[in-house]
Amino acid sequence: MKNHNNKFFIIDGPESIQGSDEWKEFRKGKIGSSDIAAILGMSPWETRLEFWNRRILDKDVPVNEAMKRGSLLESKARNILNKEMEMKGKNYQPSVIQNYDNPLIIASLDGLYIDDQSQVHIVEIKCPGKTAHEVAMRGMIPAYYLPQLCHQCMVSGAASCSYVSW
Repeated sequence: MKNHNNKFFIIDGPESIQGSDEWKEFRKGKIGSSDIAAILGMSPWETRLEFWNRRILDKDVPVNEAMKRGSLLESKARNILNKEMEMKGKNYQPSVIQNYDNPLIIASLDGLYIDDQSQVHIVEIKCPGKTAHEVAMRGMIPAYYLPQLCHQCMVSGAASCSYVSW
């Protein structure tokens, strides 16, 4: 673990590989950014009870086609983003972070970049269906993703947070 300005730790090792068995084990008993919409009753995919069953009772969620598609395309979208940001010296990398003051609060970030002034910049990448992508093309973020982004900002203390729909 690396400490960043007493706000969060950057998790390294096998727990930092999103989707790995070690990452899944690390997340147990913690609240991650992708949990927040369900906790608030805003998730179109998971109810509060389903979240409870998954988190507390350790029930697995089967991976569906949309989840597979998002996982496959996310790195490609990040590579395109990084190519566009190269001139600005930015290079976003997937990162798992844990809150310094409350280690039960974590975030698995699609992209983290820390600039020369030690300011944190994060990106959330979605490879959604047509409807959510059309919302993004109109310059808006689907409401059910906002809790996730807010949680990521809280955990990271981000100076900026970008939403990418690809």
